[in-house]
Amino acid sequence: MIQIINKIETFIQSLSKKEFQKYLTVSIGIIAVVLLGATYYIYNLNTQYNKNLGTTLKLARQATSIIAQHKHLQEKEEEIKELLEQNKNFNIIIFFENITNKHGITPEPNWKPETVAIEGSDAFEEVILQTTFPNMTTQKLITFISNIYEEKMVYFKELIITKQETGITCNVTLATKTYKAVLE
Repeated sequence: MIQIINKIETFIQSLSKKEFQKYLTVSIGIIAVVLLGATYYIYNLNTQYNKNLGTTLKLARQATSIIAQHKHLQEKEEEIKELLEQNKNFNIIIFFENITNKHGITPEPNWKPETVAIEGSDAFEEVILQTTFPNMTTQKLITFISNIYEEKMVYFKELIITKQETGITCNVTLATKTYKAVLE
């Protein structure tokens, strides 16, 4: 190692002043280019790591949100199971006929429930009942809607209320959940 340093020292001492400045300028230039290249490489590496970190944080937030939604859905599923256990004989047709008779209102004919699969659920399906009530008064409409809200087994899927010259028309879509029928 000492011999290499001695050779470099001898080489430098044998240079003229002009050659020494030339070699010094080239050496400083090379060192500057290497330092700039290393700085650029480290900057790009840092930028890539920050970008990946941002993506990871975004995915972590999404995963946390999905986990929270899943937990909420499981809680809702448990609530539905409890309601179904408490109301084993619930029938949306009977409920609908009873509530319309109670309020003295008549839906348009040709209503009947329709059973629809719930996306992502292997245990439940939805029973949907859609109908229209023409010529309702405000009082009947309010009491009718509030009585439906009181029944935990039924919920509004859609409710459209329009005012017409002859009275209020109420397009209502009610729904309830039931266990899927098991085929044996």
